[in-house]
Amino acid sequence: MGFWSWLTGGGEAVESAAKVAEKATDGIYNGIDKMFYTDEEKAENAQKILDSQLAFIRMAYNSNSIRSVARRVIAFAFTANFLLILDVALFFAVRGDANIVKSIVDVCTAFRVGIIQLAIVGFYFGVHMLRSWKK
Repeated sequence: MGFWSWLTGGGEAVESAAKVAEKATDGIYNGIDKMFYTDEEKAENAQKILDSQLAFIRMAYNSNSIRSVARRVIAFAFTANFLLILDVALFFAVRGDANIVKSIVDVCTAFRVGIIQLAIVGFYFGVHMLRSWKK
């Protein structure tokens, strides 16, 4: 028995060869499997995406978090500033100072104040308006 095990390498060589062959077939199978994106894989990935989006919505829906309070303060502060700029421009427009109104509009255009304000109204206040209309 000792001669044959020395000649063939014993059971360890056979097991080692079997492991190498198994790894090779697994690699080939996995490579072919990854070439095709099946409907089942699409459904699993869509479910994972949906779960992560729902987790984000649950986290963002909590309006008592510090981040939500900070967003609320920033939104109200920027809106108050926007309304103040609008009132000052309206005041000078009524007085007939077109140069000052043009300067205010140019500064607001350069800093894209209108687009920022529209985004704040749409994303922050718009959500609250939609919730109140839904009830």
